[in-house]
Amino acid sequence: MFRSLRLVALLGGLLMAAAASARDIDAASYGYPLTNPFEATIATTPPEQRPTLPEDDEIDQSDYSLTLRPEREFTLPDNFWAVKNCATVWPSRTTRRR
Repeated sequence: MFRSLRLVALLGGLLMAAAASARDIDAASYGYPLTNPFEATIATTPPEQRPTLPEDDEIDQSDYSLTLRPEREFTLPDNFWAVKNCATVWPSRTTRRR
């Protein structure tokens, strides 16, 4: 009884949250200069609405590499059976017709 009541309460809360967050906004109050949805999808962001990004020299970044299982680096798991047995499926170069 309590389990089904909890499920109904959860689903009702999710439904009300989805309904509250999905509201229509007209194009004039949104502030985006393109009103055609297809054009807005393909066109880039207008220059006056683009954010200012830092230069490449200002970004502090480091690249790392990590090998989790070095002993299994060159072995494929069993779920890659199609790739593992690929050599037996394709004919060798010497048997191909030209």
